[in-house]
Parts: sequence; C-alpha cells; structure tokens
Amino acid sequence: MTALNIDRNSFNEHEEHYKSLQKYIHAVLDKVFDETNKAAIQKREVVKETKLSTQSKKIKLKAMKLI
Repeated sequence: MTALNIDRNSFNEHEEHYKSLQKYIHAVLDKVFDETNKAAIQKREVVKETKLSTQSKKIKLKAMKLI
C-alpha cells in the first residue's frame, strides 16, 4: 500500500468546481458588502442632517432670545 500525498490547497485552487464556487461566493459577497456600505452611508447622512437641523434650531432660538 502506498501513501497518497495530496496538498489540499493546491488541489482545491486548481479544481474547476472550486474556482466556479469561489467566483460565485465572491460575487455574492461583493453585492452584500456594496449594499451594506450604501446603507451605512445613507445612515451617516441622516445622522448628519439631523445634527445640523438640531444645531440650526438651537441657533435660531438663541437669536430670538437676543432680539
């Protein structure tokens, strides 16, 4: 009986099924990360606009008290 020595990494990296699965998973993850990034940007914009609005209202109230 002879031992079969297979390097799992090189075997998997050159396997066509592995390559196609890897390509598919990367494409799906790219979409997930793109959508997550877009959602985070939108959330930051909402928070920024809310803070600006609050600051603007405070400034207007202070200005009204001075008049």
